[in-house]
Amino acid sequence: MFQSRLAREKWDELNEAIDEAKVRISCRESDPDAWFPDDDNPLGNKYTLPKRLCAKCPVKDLCLEFALVNEEHHGLWGGLTPRERQALRRK
Repeated sequence: MFQSRLAREKWDELNEAIDEAKVRISCRESDPDAWFPDDDNPLGNKYTLPKRLCAKCPVKDLCLEFALVNEEHHGLWGGLTPRERQALRRK
């Protein structure tokens, strides 16, 4: 599950922030399929709703940090799709 010790530390930091959040964290309280849509889905808008929810999330930046450190290749993390995270890594 974790690519490195740093990834594990980022995961723990993210979960601690989620536990301390004063607002509801949408990805923890909804259907996981919304955050990890089927790659075969022909609709280009498969991430529309989760992206909207991520935009308001207080732990979005920590979530993205974890995804980048752990080299997550699937799902929406920190408001970015796999393709967006790949582009960010190239920069």
